[in-house]
Amino acid sequence: MNKRHRLALAGCGGMGRWHLRGYRVLEDFEPGRIQVAAVIDPELERAEFVAGEAEEMFDARPQAYRSLEAAIAGTPELDVLDIVAAAAVHHSIAKVAAE
Repeated sequence: MNKRHRLALAGCGGMGRWHLRGYRVLEDFEPGRIQVAAVIDPELERAEFVAGEAEEMFDARPQAYRSLEAAIAGTPELDVLDIVAAAAVHHSIAKVAAE
């Protein structure tokens, strides 16, 4: 059996929501490959909204966080980080992930 990857989605705007839908399609073709474990956005209300959308799509609600640091501390065993935040902040998010 293939490993289930625990994913954090960093950015809950329009592109983040599109990626979430893409993960739903992946789940249809390869069930059990991805678990959306955390959603991250500096605007917590937006992260909570996307967590609700994820719950509707996957029957499990990911944790919502304001920062990657908080997601790393609060969500064990993250395997994948999908950076879909504004392009201007990609580098700072990737730097935190790399450290």
